[in-house]
Amino acid sequence: RPSGTPPVASARQLSAKPTAPAGPPDPLLEIASKAVKPERFLSHEAVKAQIKNPKPGLIALSAECTQAKSSRDVARTARAAHLRVGWFFRCTRCDKMHLSMAGAYAVAPDVVATANHVIEPPATLKEGSLIVANADNELFATTAILGTDAKADAALIRVIVGGLKPLPLRAAFS
Repeated sequence: RPSGTPPVASARQLSAKPTAPAGPPDPLLEIASKAVKPERFLSHEAVKAQIKNPKPGLIALSAECTQAKSSRDVARTARAAHLRVGWFFRCTRCDKMHLSMAGAYAVAPDVVATANHVIEPPATLKEGSLIVANADNELFATTAILGTDAKADAALIRVIVGGLKPLPLRAAFS
């Protein structure tokens, strides 16, 4: 190539798609690998069955908050109640374990609210369990789907009590 002439990219170089660099693995993946046992967490089969036939039960809501709170206090309460819910599962494509997690909130000491689509097993799930984790990657065993509403995209999940800090909810809106 003559001096000063820009290099020409080959067709192979032009067709290559850029890939994002792999981020660090989620530490919850290693924690779940050690802690998730089928007898303590709902399996994908149990979740599918309970989506069709939920296991309703009493929910002990926290007392309604009657005091005015600053926006900072509201944020602190919401952050303490925030959880992640999703799937720890073996993939049909690569046979490795994966996580598929989304946001949720504790609404009672042993009940978590999330979106209904979150509890639907992933399409590539070979086998897996529905898990709940807090910001410290502490896992809470799932025991039942209390109710679902596909139209409202809402689901309630019962967990074994383990220190959830629920959001106080109002019974009625004015």
